[in-house]
Amino acid sequence: MILQSDYFGVERTSQVRAMPRSGAPEQSRSLLMTVCRQKLEIPKSEDAMEHSAKFAARDKPRKLRDQHSCSSTTIGSAGGLDSLRCDVRRLEDRSNPSSLDVEACGVLLRRCALHRALEEGKRLHRQIVASRESCNTFLVNLVVLMYGSCGRIHDALQAFHSIDPRNAHSWNIMIAAFSQNGHPREALDLYWKMDPGLSRSSVSYCAALGLCAKLGAIADGRKIHESVRGTVFESYGGAGSVGIALVNMYGKCACPDDARIVFDKLRHRSNVCWNAMISAYAQNQRGSQAIDLFRRMDHEGMDFTAITFVSVIDACAKEKLSASRELLARQIHARAAQRGLLPGDVIVGSALVNMYGKWGMIRDAQALFDSMERRNCFTWSGMIAAYAQIGQPRRALELFRSMDVRPNNVTLISVLDACTQLGDAATAKIVRELFDRSREEGVDRDGTGAITLGNALINFYAKVGDWELAREIFERMPRKSVVTWTSMLSAYARNGHSAQALELFHRMEGFELQSHPVTIISALDACADGAGSLKEGRRIHQQLLQSGIKPDGAVANAVISMYGKSGSVSEAWEVFAAMTDRSVVSWTSILAAFAEHQSIDEAFAIQRMMCQEGMDPDDVTFISLLFACSHAGKLEQGREVFLAMVADFDTRPMVEHYRCMVDLLARTGRLAEAEELVRRMPGGADLVCWSTLLNGCKLHDNEEHAKRAADGLSVATPGSSGAFVLLAQSLCAKESSKAR
Repeated sequence: MILQSDYFGVERTSQVRAMPRSGAPEQSRSLLMTVCRQKLEIPKSEDAMEHSAKFAARDKPRKLRDQHSCSSTTIGSAGGLDSLRCDVRRLEDRSNPSSLDVEACGVLLRRCALHRALEEGKRLHRQIVASRESCNTFLVNLVVLMYGSCGRIHDALQAFHSIDPRNAHSWNIMIAAFSQNGHPREALDLYWKMDPGLSRSSVSYCAALGLCAKLGAIADGRKIHESVRGTVFESYGGAGSVGIALVNMYGKCACPDDARIVFDKLRHRSNVCWNAMISAYAQNQRGSQAIDLFRRMDHEGMDFTAITFVSVIDACAKEKLSASRELLARQIHARAAQRGLLPGDVIVGSALVNMYGKWGMIRDAQALFDSMERRNCFTWSGMIAAYAQIGQPRRALELFRSMDVRPNNVTLISVLDACTQLGDAATAKIVRELFDRSREEGVDRDGTGAITLGNALINFYAKVGDWELAREIFERMPRKSVVTWTSMLSAYARNGHSAQALELFHRMEGFELQSHPVTIISALDACADGAGSLKEGRRIHQQLLQSGIKPDGAVANAVISMYGKSGSVSEAWEVFAAMTDRSVVSWTSILAAFAEHQSIDEAFAIQRMMCQEGMDPDDVTFISLLFACSHAGKLEQGREVFLAMVADFDTRPMVEHYRCMVDLLARTGRLAEAEELVRRMPGGADLVCWSTLLNGCKLHDNEEHAKRAADGLSVATPGSSGAFVLLAQSLCAKESSKAR
């Protein structure tokens, strides 16, 4: 059951503001029609417009007393908006204050809901009030339905409060109206206020569980589960059942094991039930279990639907590429084609494009993309993301510009990834314009994607140095997740804006967000990089201890790093010594603390302790050791570290390792060896390596090596005068030395 919610500017107040008529999503309108089906006895499998005609034909509404009707069509017949207006006028013409054709009015109210015909619905509501039928629960339920479908949540709520007595359908319709119009929290709150004397139907339970899934309200979901435990609701696994809603809820709330317990208890498992369980695994990074369940489904002879294929393809996409996974994916692709789903089914095709793209199989993704008869925004997004992922941002942007469908937030996030690779602020401004337009037009009304896009925009503009725009987007976001706050805070911290980062951290106190580990780590990083921030770092550390949170894991590593970078190596050691579970990051953090303050003997002692405890150093550990050797001028020890890294620990040197070795060789006057290492670097040396070599030449007054280093630097940075400036400084230093 698909529920929609509104991201932009929902206020948690008693007076919930009405949503615009144009904002009611098609999926949510179907929910409103579902909740009153039992009362109206509408078969679920038939088209909504056919329902109106069949309802009217079955109940045989009385012939109109007014023989001067504007059409020979009966009021109960289905039709377009013009037909509806005509039928409403006919009902008004024949009605009098003392009588109202309840059956005909009910049919028309449902047609108003389907067409979102607010003015006609209001006219019918006025007739109901005038005819003193406002105590008719059946009719006023449909008034609530009509207002909810038209986005008039306040009017729907007023009508709901006027119902006396309310039945279960009254509550279900109002709950659905809240949900449709972007108020899932209010919808769930209303469910808990439902009259305990009323028996809840499967519609009630399914709607409430859907809300829990959307809100991530696992506590509410477990409470609802407890209320149906042991009943037929829990054990029946047919389409539209509470059992399936429970599986879906637990999957969306990151509890796949609970979902599996419910699944295993279900009888009469339908395709929908299997799909829900496979999806629950896929959503929670349990790809192998999703694939195993798919195979079991096949073994039991269940028929695969498009949703089955999409769920298992999603599971494959989240698994690491291997020969067996690729073979399985190609088999699934072939079976989907055999079922006639390709190239016509855009959802299955989009899922495959996304999977091939995530695996870096760009040719397969492009071939499938080109063969598809139809493409939606998800197809385009998957293809754009695939090119951005393999480092072809310009091709990704070309695809974005050629899109023939409206982009969604997933598309824009992929485009931002490409823009980030290019540092293309101009293109990012186009993305921002699309983001603003999506807010105005109500794209992604549940807000999750919009928040994710906002976070991505903050990160992008921070990377390109446009802090004002990053902060503007942050401040304009009406809803901010912990990730939003942390994105802005860490962006400040990463780029040396410690004061702004800490100001933001203090501001978070009012939102009770400071206890999130990622937030704490970002704040500690800001303290580590800011002059005079040791005092603030100590305060954060003390807050953790006073709140009963013992720093461990990533937070403890951040505390160690903060003390180490701030020069308080003894405090860093105290935190490290108190840790009960030390990872390679923990060892590297304390080693770096000593290395940065030229305590090279202690750094090597820690490295030996690390190996004795069975913890192999990683690439960052070796960077810290090489850094210590370079700044202490320990050439032989540095060489031993570099060789051991490759020979003993099978660690492939990265550019950072080469930079450290070039610096060490250049500092110790081994300029020929340093130059040879620079020229032999896999993939070529970057400007930092050439600049390091040139600075070494300046230090040792070596004009010959300096000229070659300057030539290399100019090749690495074409169009830049930096190489010649450094060379000039080197030569000037040499002339000054001769003059003295």
